[in-house]
Amino acid sequence: MRIIDRLLESAGKAEDDIRVVVKDLDALREPQRSLILEHLELYLDGPIEDHLWHRALSQAKADQMAERREDRIWKFFHPLPARPLLREPQRPDTPATCWARAAVSTVVLIAATANLGYLILQSGRALLMAAYVLGLAGASVGVRDTARWRHRVVRRRAKDREYRVRRTENERVGVGRRTKKAPKRKTKVQRGNFAKKAEHRIDHYFAKYVPPGMDRDQWDAETEGIRRSLRDELTEVYGETRVGVEKIAWLIRHRAGKAATRRRKGTLWSYRRELATPFGTKARATLGLLILAGAGGWAAVGIVPIEPLPAIGTILLLLIAGWFCARTWLRIVLERRRYAADRAENLSAYQGDLEALARWRARLEDKPDDEEMAAWLDCDRKVLLEEALRHYRLTMSGVIAHAFIEAPARGANAHGYVEVRGATRSTSSWSSSSLRKGCASSPSPSTS
Repeated sequence: MRIIDRLLESAGKAEDDIRVVVKDLDALREPQRSLILEHLELYLDGPIEDHLWHRALSQAKADQMAERREDRIWKFFHPLPARPLLREPQRPDTPATCWARAAVSTVVLIAATANLGYLILQSGRALLMAAYVLGLAGASVGVRDTARWRHRVVRRRAKDREYRVRRTENERVGVGRRTKKAPKRKTKVQRGNFAKKAEHRIDHYFAKYVPPGMDRDQWDAETEGIRRSLRDELTEVYGETRVGVEKIAWLIRHRAGKAATRRRKGTLWSYRRELATPFGTKARATLGLLILAGAGGWAAVGIVPIEPLPAIGTILLLLIAGWFCARTWLRIVLERRRYAADRAENLSAYQGDLEALARWRARLEDKPDDEEMAAWLDCDRKVLLEEALRHYRLTMSGVIAHAFIEAPARGANAHGYVEVRGATRSTSSWSSSSLRKGCASSPSPSTS
């Protein structure tokens, strides 16, 4: 209380009369000293105000970039990242009627195959028996590898449609022919507000992470399908949740950077190579079906002269049941393999997202809090005010009132715009209206 009284009494006195009270003020510990100066700022005047202002300004310049501000301030403007969600693949499209057709056709096929074997065995011809057994072996191998072959072809085509891969001139079938572009149709995903925000962020980060040596327009054209697929995925997973796009911006940035890295390594379209059917699979499938057609057909035709009516009826039933059985089971197998492949791919992407989240959270560990940010901005205001005072050739004691108008800086204007030094994401403008003592006129403010 004694120091407060002496500070108030020193207002307006000469500089020589304030040395004692300044010495007593310096003897105080924090936070009492700062609190006294904060609350008495409006009541101080004259040399004591100027003296304390210069001390506060020196401290502000020292603290303005303290605590590694340049390396940490950008983190303040990033929200806490949301945890990634696992995308559930579409369930296998195999309704009950499909399973019923598969069951009925399988029973009929087994019965017809067994009856044909019985007829051949009853005939007692060893060559027909050997051909029958060889045909069964060829069918087993051929059907199994044909399903694997078909799965790879279907999945590769689905990926091509998803990413809309454009073939090079050497890969096109009709060189020189103009291909008609499919008309773009808007979907519900495209029309959603979340999808629009996600698409904006995706385009931003893909434009930011362009592989070295590649033109931006070329990169945009090449990743059109990837960006569209990522937008649909994010909308499907997060569109109905309360997670905003800004909280998964880290995820979009991670996916964009990963795409650029894969393009630089030449693995962006690696799925085409991974889903290419091996020669061994094609050879076994072709050979097995040829053996089935050759040996099995020879055995079936060979039994007709011996048992005409039963053999013809069994063969017709075998062909019809085999057709329905192959089509139905191929659909079931392809759907189940597609679901397993989608789930494995989603799990792999999810694990990569979790690792990226851990890295991002580690970077945000020293994110400044509100109090630390407020302290930095207070230092900025003091430095800005000093620039204004120096520009107008004023002292702090010559100012009756001043004000700061804080707004994002988008350009200069006639009233003066000053960018806060050290803030990489937020800037402040100042507009100072002052009543000056003993000043009739002053130079107009310059734009900076």
